[in-house]
Amino acid sequence: MDVELTHEELALERKPLSEPRKTDEKPVESRTEIKVPLKREEVESTKQSYVKEEVVVTKKPVTETQNVTEEVTSEKITED
Repeated sequence: MDVELTHEELALERKPLSEPRKTDEKPVESRTEIKVPLKREEVESTKQSYVKEEVVVTKKPVTETQNVTEEVTSEKITED
């Protein structure tokens, strides 16, 4: 399975001004740091069990008739 993930990258672009502007701010010191948090997406995979279906098992009697053809070795007749 392919999953698209997005992350941020820092892009720094300098644009020259057509005319310099005056400012009251002091120049940036070389030791000044600016922190910019970058975000990214991560895949989180979880597994969850659930009941999809139920199976009911029952027994039922089935009667069938079979034709048997074999020789009889002895035969007894009884009279009531």
